Amino acid sequence: MPLTRRRHLEAELASQPTDLYSEFLAGWDRLEIHGQEIRSTSTTEIYATEALVRWRRGPGELWAAGMALPIAEETGVIEDCTQLALDMSIAAWAGSNRRDGSQRLALNLHRASLESSTVVSVLLASCATYGVAPSELVFEIPDRLGAQRCRAAVDALGPLFDAGARIALDDHRGEASETTPNLSWLPVGSLVKLDAAITDVCDHPLGRQVLERTAGALHQQGYEVAAEMIERPAQLDAVRACNIGWAQGHLLGAPQLFS
Repeated sequence: MPLTRRRHLEAELASQPTDLYSEFLAGWDRLEIHGQEIRSTSTTEIYATEALVRWRRGPGELWAAGMALPIAEETGVIEDCTQLALDMSIAAWAGSNRRDGSQRLALNLHRASLESSTVVSVLLASCATYGVAPSELVFEIPDRLGAQRCRAAVDALGPLFDAGARIALDDHRGEASETTPNLSWLPVGSLVKLDAAITDVCDHPLGRQVLERTAGALHQQGYEVAAEMIERPAQLDAVRACNIGWAQGHLLGAPQLFS
């Protein structure tokens, strides 16, 4: 488990009088699907709506995936959790008023899904069940997997991409990342989403330089670029100045329960 997640989890455990692991095992299926748009930085166009999984621990207490996933990993239910979340996300999209024929649904893929030999058949089955075409989907592959695993994930999901689905490299940290987008495995036109490690400081001079270099290198290879965690107008101004076409964050729209 990443150190930052472990520290958050340990702090939560220390403040709770109950056995959180047992509680999660008893109710890990209390998942909710919220959606947040990836929007154009210059028009009203929406690239996709990202499905965000939340765990309803109890009334008035909703946990983001960043807190719930480490518990799912350590209690051994992560594969069941991710499969349920993907199925719920596609089902929610099928009945959503956001689905207008031109928009797409972005799905985060945990390594438990990517390492499963049945991931493609499971996703295709969900699409068939709910009447969602693969061309409506964008699959977000986490940058932290590293270049070799990212390449393997793209290969594994090949039938979905052949059917029109798109790829997004998620949480890319530019020069600080071990994963360098490369045309040998990440096709031209794919979306690369810049992590908050870059965007949180992009309205400061040094951070702006990193943003410019990172976006410039990606544009040269023919990738679409999106900036994550845009919360302040100055961040959005910096993103626009670097010709980044897409952005996501509370400034542009908070996550909302699918309806």
